[in-house]
Amino acid sequence: MKETLQDQLAQRIALLPAEAQGPWRELARSLDGDNDKRVELTLKKVTDSDVFSMPGKEQVVPVAQFLLLAVRDAYARPRSGQFERYTSLLPVFTEFLGRQARHPDLADHPKLLLTLGEQFVLAFHDPEAGTTVAFDNFYEFQMQNVRAFLASPGFKGWRTQPGTEEFLKACVGRWLVHLGNFARNRREKAFLNLLDTALLLLRSVPELLPQFQPIALLLPGAKKTFHFLYAEGEDAIARLLGRARQASTGEVQGAIREWTDLYTIGALPEVPRTGEMEESPDLTVPYIYRSLLEEVLGDGTISSEEEWVVKSMRDFIEISNERYQKIFDQVQEARKLGKLTVLDRDFSPRAFLHRILTKTVEDGVITDEERALVGQTANALLLNQETLAEVFAQVKDEFKAKGGPPPTVSRELARLHDLVRYTAMEERIRSVLVSDRGMRIYQKAGKMLAQLRQEAKQQAPERAAELLGQWPVVCFFFEPQVYLYPVIMLFIESPNVHPARLEFKGGRIDVEFLEEVTGTAGEDTWVTDRPVLRLYNEGFEAEIPVKAVLVGDGLHTFIEGCQEETGGRYALMIMHHSRMASILALQKAGQLDFSATLAEARRALAAARHQEAVTLLAALHQRSPGLFDVQYWLGVAHEQMSARLPDQTDLREKALGFYRKELALNPGSDKAMRAIGRLLAEAGRTDEALDWLRKACEAAPASVQNLVTLVETAYKRDQAAGIKADSPPDYILKTLGEAFHLHPAHPRVRRLVDEFSVRFGLDLAAQFRGQPVATLFQ
Repeated sequence: MKETLQDQLAQRIALLPAEAQGPWRELARSLDGDNDKRVELTLKKVTDSDVFSMPGKEQVVPVAQFLLLAVRDAYARPRSGQFERYTSLLPVFTEFLGRQARHPDLADHPKLLLTLGEQFVLAFHDPEAGTTVAFDNFYEFQMQNVRAFLASPGFKGWRTQPGTEEFLKACVGRWLVHLGNFARNRREKAFLNLLDTALLLLRSVPELLPQFQPIALLLPGAKKTFHFLYAEGEDAIARLLGRARQASTGEVQGAIREWTDLYTIGALPEVPRTGEMEESPDLTVPYIYRSLLEEVLGDGTISSEEEWVVKSMRDFIEISNERYQKIFDQVQEARKLGKLTVLDRDFSPRAFLHRILTKTVEDGVITDEERALVGQTANALLLNQETLAEVFAQVKDEFKAKGGPPPTVSRELARLHDLVRYTAMEERIRSVLVSDRGMRIYQKAGKMLAQLRQEAKQQAPERAAELLGQWPVVCFFFEPQVYLYPVIMLFIESPNVHPARLEFKGGRIDVEFLEEVTGTAGEDTWVTDRPVLRLYNEGFEAEIPVKAVLVGDGLHTFIEGCQEETGGRYALMIMHHSRMASILALQKAGQLDFSATLAEARRALAAARHQEAVTLLAALHQRSPGLFDVQYWLGVAHEQMSARLPDQTDLREKALGFYRKELALNPGSDKAMRAIGRLLAEAGRTDEALDWLRKACEAAPASVQNLVTLVETAYKRDQAAGIKADSPPDYILKTLGEAFHLHPAHPRVRRLVDEFSVRFGLDLAAQFRGQPVATLFQ
């Protein structure tokens, strides 16, 4: 039989002198109840005792073990979801370690203190309650205790224990990743508390300076992500760095001075490229003309030879007058804004061909369409095949030189590279506001948000900030002179940006127009009386509310950009309006259905009008064969029909076929992978099903749907095979634990946690609270 907490505490009390056991027994009894006030009172008796303040050599270990067990239990099993008992016990544990951690048998106790607290960085939006759940104050309390230990004599003594140096190096790596994720997710309080703790560790252990060098990647990103908070007040990060520099000496002080300079400048460093879609676009006709005009206008004048080049290019590569004029105007505006490279030479056909070929090979793939465009470009420039071959060989050599095996970097460093790339991408998208049209739309958004501010104050004065964070207004941009892809911009106006961010947690967002918008040209006007755009977090099965959508020329230009220039690629961004600060950015691909046929088909499916849905979807696919999700919903329609009709194996096979077609079009479709896994499991092909579900989790690691479906399928397999385990299998501890960290209040997560807790006779939620947290998704 498994020992209870009371059994374990009693064993430690028994090792104390009989005359000293009274306060400890009273504390143990109080920990068995729900009266936190009684726990505080008995703790006072314990801390006043000689065994706590001046323990003998034989008493140090049982006291430390007693406190460790009590702290760990209070952390894992909060009473009524609150951590007051933990906040009472932790300072006592910290104080004892601060004096006694040098004891050779306490080598592992400080490790618990340094690793606990990660569950306090969990944050999620509960759509049922309409509230955001976070524990920032408890995380601050945790870090205060860690800092108290780092500054104590006990820490200095503990550092002499074998293995502590390696453990601290691992802590630094993990903390740097957390700091990068906190910056990316705008978790300011958590960032400041962990940065303060990390800098204290560095001052206490200067030998760890090499492990801290990646912070040079992190700080410029933090400067940009938290700038909106410090635009009108003191910069809290700069204050922490300044304080740490003053308290340091020697090499550490010099390093912190360099980091402070990097932070102050805020210039993002160069990091290895990963092929973000805006950095290696397909070669298209608009791109060729935009590049040509940037070259021609780069020196500020157009010579007669350059005029001939433009005319020749238009003879070989067809483009409408309207589209050409738009690109010309965009390039001119970019030149006025100083965003064009100033050239001190005339147009060079060979140099231009080199530029085009470089872009063509950057993604490692040359399509037939790109090959044809390159040939037409060479012909327009009167370059022969020999010259084309020479330039192409040069470009390939350069590509190989740059694109050889990537340098080996640690996992922590790779994740900080991700932060830099992500922040740079946010900055590029934010630039769409610099044009005249961008500012006009921005001002319209400001007026609408002012109205919503009044509405929020009237509706719920005490929750106005949180409501405003959940009330975005949607605008559309396409400004290719500053950012290559069309943008759907969600403006919010709230000091609390976390509700909006958390609604997008995981990044698997379905975007769907609910009415036809192809004829929306004209003055931009707000639509507030009906839903025009649907945003749905597929991974969490949650609708994302939208308060207003701006329809008119902005949307019309967005549609043109998607259809004519980018092959359906676009970006989603949340922006804090008054600070012009990016809060979140996602890059998307796969076309959008501006006819709203997909929405109509989904409504037909919801009403069980399956044949009508199939007809609509088939016609949509014929019109737009590159549109994502059409094949997926055809699969759903056939799967639903098979469920309503007996012995319809052919319908299930057709559904599987449609899901596979969706994957052929969109290899990253985790919902198609999940659907295939579900159907294969129903057909008894469980091993294949689990392979597909694991693929879905790899494609979308922050999807609760994928994680819980994998757990359910694996557990059914074990039951069917007659496997009876006394403890939870690893897939429950790992995969369900990840789902719990993402959204502990999700109905499917709660159901499985409750079911398995009963089945295995343990508190599974408590076990999950003690596991490491992937802070990227928090």
